[in-house]
Amino acid sequence: MMNDDSLKTGRSKTKYATTIAVALLLMLVVSLQRGPAVAASPGTGVVVPLYTYPTDGTWSTTIQVHNAYPNVPMIVIADPTSSGAGTSIDQNYVTGIKNMQAAGITVIGYVDTIYAGRSLSSVENDATNWWNWYHPNGIFFDEFANFAGSESYYSTLNSFVKSLGMTYTMGNPGTTVPSSYYGILNSLMIYESAGYPSLTTLSSATSGSSKSGFGYIAYGVSLNTSFETSSTQYAGWVYITDAGGSNPYNTLPTYFSNEVAALATSSTTSTTSASVIVTTASSTTTTSGATALLSIGTVNTSNQPMSGFYIPSVVDNTLGRTIASGLFTPQTVNGLVGHSYSVTVDDYGGNYVVGASFGAFSITTANGGGGTATFTLQGNTNVAFTLSTSSTSSTTTSSTTPTTKTATTSTSTATLTTTTAGGTKAALSISTADTNNKPLNGFYVESVVDKTTGKTVATGLYSPQTLTAIVGHTYSVTIDDYGSFHVLSASVGTFARNSAGQSGTTTFTLQGNTNLSFTLG
Repeated sequence: MMNDDSLKTGRSKTKYATTIAVALLLMLVVSLQRGPAVAASPGTGVVVPLYTYPTDGTWSTTIQVHNAYPNVPMIVIADPTSSGAGTSIDQNYVTGIKNMQAAGITVIGYVDTIYAGRSLSSVENDATNWWNWYHPNGIFFDEFANFAGSESYYSTLNSFVKSLGMTYTMGNPGTTVPSSYYGILNSLMIYESAGYPSLTTLSSATSGSSKSGFGYIAYGVSLNTSFETSSTQYAGWVYITDAGGSNPYNTLPTYFSNEVAALATSSTTSTTSASVIVTTASSTTTTSGATALLSIGTVNTSNQPMSGFYIPSVVDNTLGRTIASGLFTPQTVNGLVGHSYSVTVDDYGGNYVVGASFGAFSITTANGGGGTATFTLQGNTNVAFTLSTSSTSSTTTSSTTPTTKTATTSTSTATLTTTTAGGTKAALSISTADTNNKPLNGFYVESVVDKTTGKTVATGLYSPQTLTAIVGHTYSVTIDDYGSFHVLSASVGTFARNSAGQSGTTTFTLQGNTNLSFTLG
């Protein structure tokens, strides 16, 4: 299984056997470069290939470990059939994935690409099944090509996955790849083998690029926390396990909790203040120093999504370094709460960046022109850049009106990115969070009702979701309770618990692009 640089279980590709065997031999003889002991670089997370059944204790253990160290980002790769979503839905996976997401874990579904040898239609069909049946956060493309020439293949798949509603893509070449692949997906696993990679390998492979785009997997090893923390200078995602044999991914590492703890305890120390729930334009505040998601999108002047615009840089001004570059919208990257960021999007094809929904906006002339938004990250944040066929800049402001949330009927200040003329279309984003403003994904959106027209415009969705709505119309959005979580309040509109069922509804008049967050506890 593992000799083809693949997370596939129980199968091998004899076509590549000779080449891979030589590569593996070279990997095994490379000496481990420990270097001086350093603290873990902030933002590095754990990616877990969890090829076990959801009723297996490994799923609940994964949730428990994440709950113990919630500031360490975690991705779980799910694979119901050893080759992807399969041909029919499995309700245990529906429940298991929803539980993972409710705990704040990102879940991505396994899809094989056979080194770009599978047809696009076949891969897209697998991704569609994943989305329709399980609503994962993204897709994991295994057997990712490690030779030049298939860039457009994976770029097409990345765009397709995100057009379905998913937000994250990860590829697994299992070895280094030409730099022409950098930034096509959210991240690439550039090492997967028995034994640790050398720090030299990681450093040279990621030189000049954001670590958030790279990760590694080392199996059949004892835990070396010194190496683990040192490697986070270069890797945004790690997985280390003592399991081996034909399938190292059918169980968790015996030291899994310690592996995650090493990333948590070595993170940048920050001062924690009293928790205050404050909703601002496209952002929810959390404890300073915690990891939060920064989502970057592009829309036209009618607030309709426009994808594929170049993001030349995402700069952490607090640290004085570029954390991401060479990406295309829409993208989601990890940031640190309390840090100042500058995000730049380039003009393209007669479309000019004229404003941003969040932060202080300015026009830039670099790279042929574009726009930059600068802001302090307060929590999970959506930044939407507006593009126009006119190069005239628009004024961007961000509201910081506090929003009080209670478990009873309450009225909240609308969380709006843009106010537009009545009758035009705007984006309505629906999400769910716990009482500490930590995202809780996968909650059932029972209905979105346009009360102005008397029609239900959406039903049967799961959070987070973004819909197109009409400015000036009144909407009611209902989220269901699930498990031990009850819907307590909403960041927008007038909220009420529904006495006839286990759910909560908020009602409001849409004034423009709106981020609606429900609190569950």
